[in-house]
Amino acid sequence: MTIGLVIIAGVIGIFISQSKLQSGEANRSELLSDLQLASAIIQTELRQAQDVYTCGTEVLYRPLDSTSPIASTCPITINSANGAFQLVAGNSSGSASSCDPNGSTARLCWDRPEKGDGCQELMRNIKANGGLSVSVDSYGVYTVRITGQFCDQSRALKDLSMDIHVWPRN
Repeated sequence: MTIGLVIIAGVIGIFISQSKLQSGEANRSELLSDLQLASAIIQTELRQAQDVYTCGTEVLYRPLDSTSPIASTCPITINSANGAFQLVAGNSSGSASSCDPNGSTARLCWDRPEKGDGCQELMRNIKANGGLSVSVDSYGVYTVRITGQFCDQSRALKDLSMDIHVWPRN
């Protein structure tokens, strides 16, 4: 009977370990697919833009068919003819991630041009500090970095980043 209990305890331990591993990989996979979708949308919009401006955690752009200029000084107010991607604090529903007791993740939202529907959530669980950053090199190439967070198998919060490179229109 004792040997049977030891064997059952070992099997249960292996089952729990495999469940945690699978859950961590599922969280990472989900975040990676969200990052890929967000990067595809951002690349498409910024590559088809006349102008791109950055202001803190905002990326503003003027589509090809827009005649409304964007002021290049912060803070930038956006009108309905232009678009923006921005970091918004907190989550839209529920708690952040279950392994983040402070709920310190942010959302990436997209203010689509000509829609007038405000900033719509594009992605959740973005790192609150540094989750959306933009740099421009001397050739005018924008590098947009999105950093998301997920819970790994040991219930620790891990970062996962994706860089998007956008070349200026010729």
